[in-house]
Amino acid sequence: MKIFLKILCYVIASVAIIIILVSLIISPAAKNYVKNNCHELTGRTITTDKIKVNIFNASVKIIDLNIYENNSDSVFIHFDTLATAIKPMKLMSRDLYVKYISLCGPVIKVIQGDSVFNFSDLIKKFDKPSSDTTDVDKSAKQPWSVGLYNIRLSNGNFFYNDIVRYSKWTAENMSLVIPGIHFSGKNTDVGLALNFSEGGSMTTNMKYNIQTNRFDIFLQLDSLGLANFKPYASDFVNINAIDGCLSTVIHADGNLNNPLDVNLNGNVIIDNLLVVDNNDFEIINLKQMVTDIDILNPFLKLYQFKKFHIDSLNFNYDKYSDDSTSLTNFFVAKNDTTIMPADSSSVYSNNAIANGDSVVGNERNLALTIDKLSLEQINISYNDFTLPDTFRYNISDLDIISENFSSSATNNVKFDMTLTNGGEAHILWKGNLDMSSNQNIDAVISNVKMKDLSPYTLSMFGYPLTNGTLTLTSNSTIVDNVLESDNHLEMHKCFVGDKRTDIEPQHSNIPLKTVMYLITDVNDVMKLDIPIGGDISSPEFSLKHAIRKTLANALLKVTIAPFDLIAKSLGISSKDLYKIKVDNDQVELTASQYEVLTRLSEVALSRNDIRIIFEQQLEPAYYSGSYIDKSEKRNKAVYKYLTKNMKVPEEQVDVHTLDTTLIRTYKGPSEYIVSAAIIDTVATNSK
Repeated sequence: MKIFLKILCYVIASVAIIIILVSLIISPAAKNYVKNNCHELTGRTITTDKIKVNIFNASVKIIDLNIYENNSDSVFIHFDTLATAIKPMKLMSRDLYVKYISLCGPVIKVIQGDSVFNFSDLIKKFDKPSSDTTDVDKSAKQPWSVGLYNIRLSNGNFFYNDIVRYSKWTAENMSLVIPGIHFSGKNTDVGLALNFSEGGSMTTNMKYNIQTNRFDIFLQLDSLGLANFKPYASDFVNINAIDGCLSTVIHADGNLNNPLDVNLNGNVIIDNLLVVDNNDFEIINLKQMVTDIDILNPFLKLYQFKKFHIDSLNFNYDKYSDDSTSLTNFFVAKNDTTIMPADSSSVYSNNAIANGDSVVGNERNLALTIDKLSLEQINISYNDFTLPDTFRYNISDLDIISENFSSSATNNVKFDMTLTNGGEAHILWKGNLDMSSNQNIDAVISNVKMKDLSPYTLSMFGYPLTNGTLTLTSNSTIVDNVLESDNHLEMHKCFVGDKRTDIEPQHSNIPLKTVMYLITDVNDVMKLDIPIGGDISSPEFSLKHAIRKTLANALLKVTIAPFDLIAKSLGISSKDLYKIKVDNDQVELTASQYEVLTRLSEVALSRNDIRIIFEQQLEPAYYSGSYIDKSEKRNKAVYKYLTKNMKVPEEQVDVHTLDTTLIRTYKGPSEYIVSAAIIDTVATNSK
């Protein structure tokens, strides 16, 4: 018995000595192993001040670790202290239980060149396929349970440098708290907080269950500088600078097994956004945008917002002669490298939402609601460089207000704005987002200075506008793709300048100056009704072209029938005022001819700025000496009756026979063709 006890004591003492020796040797041995085998293990140089391994509590502590760049003396990763411990007894039941992981003072430097990172070689090294292809009967063994607890990171610093885009990010004072990460069905809870050196901070928290694949994510950004995103935005838009701050609180929950079961809510705030293009021209200047998200699920096309608000937005829009705009030029032109999404119909069809419905995403209609929509203090600067003279116009103090806005209901949206030089516009839109039907738009635009519209009248007619104000009252409806728009124009003291000879207008056959004089009443007011219509579903339909064509036709009608409006205002008939038939043998005027001349004299006396032109045209057979003499006598009779009997001023009457070079080609009967013109646009003819 004594010998047995003695042997037992020797064994215990030997084991104790071995354990002590191992505990004393293992730490320097571990450090030496890392030093001698780091290149073989990682391809990198690794140095450390100390590695402390405590076999009694199954803990490891590494102090002052440096992992260097590949073939460089620059540090890739550094940390002051890494400490961890496990419960070794748990290994007996195939349970890896890590009691804690503590990382203090980590410094990580990531460098990107195009698609290659400074850690790409590490991924390549550890991503080699295993040479062991032996089939293993995994069902015969109990699966491992893995749990990482009390993970803490403190005083971390992260540096990112994209050398292609010249982008640098720095995150300082990073802290990370993870109560537990589980790979056996328990919930994982992760929290991260960090500050950005350029301004702003981020806080996140994530809960995840690996068995059910349910997740719950919280993200908060405070005053993150948008200038950090400029290098990446430059891949899509041509910008020289971007500035502003982004703040957001987002909560997302769902299940990775069912993409339809993902919901987001929270708010997004952008402050003091400034976007400058490559020509140092301000494209967007925004004071604040606030979006309050109730439910957002892109897979279900469900977008529910409590509020969408914009405060003080300045936007510039230019149109150029090459059919481009400042907006199209804003986006980077690229080859068609659009990546088509993978066919996800199987995902949607195999996953049902909570109510059990099977939904294919592409078959869902957009479900958009905004409880309160408000865009206030919007300022738009518009420049059209496609015209002979540049059209510049400003819309300021634009407010767009709507409540309970919905993609599936009839909405009421109110637009109020101030126009250049004191004009105003008030528009009420009642309709839905399906523009093919159920649309009603009422608009009142007042006190518009006609001179500001001169570039368009120059382009269309060749005449500038020098003065006057415009009021437009409009009602437009769209039913079954058919647009019907009634527009009433009223212009006060609108004056037209001389025709520009350096311009080739689109409608050179319309003497705008004459037309505007003809439709102006004694109070210097012009009234014009312009109905516009068409099938908006037709590929040939263009609202701009429809407006221009309708306006041109209305003015052309006045040109062809200049006495209609004046006669109507005088309460007399305009019938037969445009042609007066004559007998080639007559010298004296007939009673019916006197009646027409009397009505024309009333027109002339009502407007002292127009000249009535009587152009006598003869049949070629009667173009001879005696008939020419008779035609001249008729001219004198007409002129005398109007100027002497009816007291029409001489400068308002022009009576002559068609030029001899043209009369021989005339095919019609002998008659007077009556027209009108502004006095300063025609020359005086012999009577």
